Amino acid sequence: PKREAQMLLRAPGQRPQKHLRDENQIEYSFGKGGVSTLPSNTPEPLAVSVTFDADSFTVHLNDGRALSVPYVYSPRLTEATPAQRADYRLIGRGDGIHWPQVDEDFFVAGLLRG
Repeated sequence: PKREAQMLLRAPGQRPQKHLRDENQIEYSFGKGGVSTLPSNTPEPLAVSVTFDADSFTVHLNDGRALSVPYVYSPRLTEATPAQRADYRLIGRGDGIHWPQVDEDFFVAGLLRG
């Protein structure tokens, strides 16, 4: 069975796109090769906060972007209580997010790669 859940990348003020239907849309949303492209003078993307809703968490980056990730990408977060999800720590300068109560980690670089 094909999973309907997808990781979503959005620019500040832009609504996330739920389905990427063709190569042009993928290139526009994620840059060539599926990787987000930034001008060379842009700071390294780092997590500054995480917010939660019923079926996903959103990592807010220092450059204004937000990455929405469905819990289905992590069995541990899928099974976690809202309180356990809310108990997170930023790793390093914001290179990643760690949930100590469920022993789960996500790194910004990996989320940007998809």
